[in-house]
Amino acid sequence: MNQKDLRQLAKLAVKLLLDYVRWTQLIPMVVMWSFTILTVSAIFLISFQGEVNAMLDRLEPAAERVLGPPPEPAADTEAPEDENMSVTVTEDDILPWIYRIWGALALAGWAVSSIRAKIYGPKKPKALKRKLVLAAAASGMVILFLILGYVIGDFSGNTLPELMVPFILLPIILWIVSAWGLTISHVIDKIHALIDEMGEHEADQAAKTTA
Repeated sequence: MNQKDLRQLAKLAVKLLLDYVRWTQLIPMVVMWSFTILTVSAIFLISFQGEVNAMLDRLEPAAERVLGPPPEPAADTEAPEDENMSVTVTEDDILPWIYRIWGALALAGWAVSSIRAKIYGPKKPKALKRKLVLAAAASGMVILFLILGYVIGDFSGNTLPELMVPFILLPIILWIVSAWGLTISHVIDKIHALIDEMGEHEADQAAKTTA
């Protein structure tokens, strides 16, 4: 293995490491958006709970004919001996698991992204400003959906002005997290380009020297 091959392997290793770092910063954005979508879906599900329950009641006879009657609860089920027993969970117990899950999700995202790039080729980088504008527009849509869910739903005990704080705070935090992850990803794309240009510059110098 000559010096050129070693240089190419080193560049590849650095780019793979940078891609993993990219995903460690993108995972919070993915998790936040997933949580937001689930929250908005839950609001609309609660809003149409009556219609959903009516539909399930109509489907229950057909489900029983196919799957059979639901199982009866066991009569001899004993209650736990100490119902007041509590489990104490501290920050030291939770944080290691958060870091492990975060690292595993980043590794999964990196692997899927690498496989996709291998099959379809690398994506053409988009302007950072466009990404941030799209993230802001999506966050604004979240506010509209939350307000719409309030209008058609039943949030007794809470007025719209009271709910506007979480309704607006959640999309703002969502945009901040998205802006951070997208900015880091954009910087890593720039570093990738510099690494590639470095290799091309070295190749050009070698060709001139040989000539």
